[in-house]
Amino acid sequence: MDTKTWIELAMATLSLAALIGIFATKTAGFGPAIIQALILSIAVPAVVILGLEKILNAQVVAGLLGGALGFGISKAGKDS
Repeated sequence: MDTKTWIELAMATLSLAALIGIFATKTAGFGPAIIQALILSIAVPAVVILGLEKILNAQVVAGLLGGALGFGISKAGKDS
């Protein structure tokens, strides 16, 4: 297998592990932080995989990952 395939498998595994981790440690209902973590754990690996498959070009991948980073840290100080 080539490097691209290994990265795609790693991203899919990371997404699945994040989802399992989120649901395994969840003690109460779905709050804003849980929903935010769910969105990021699915969206970021999906964008990386689509970028590696050349479905999205580099500018779109950069924009989406930058937006995801901003979304992820936008409420970091407010929730804690």
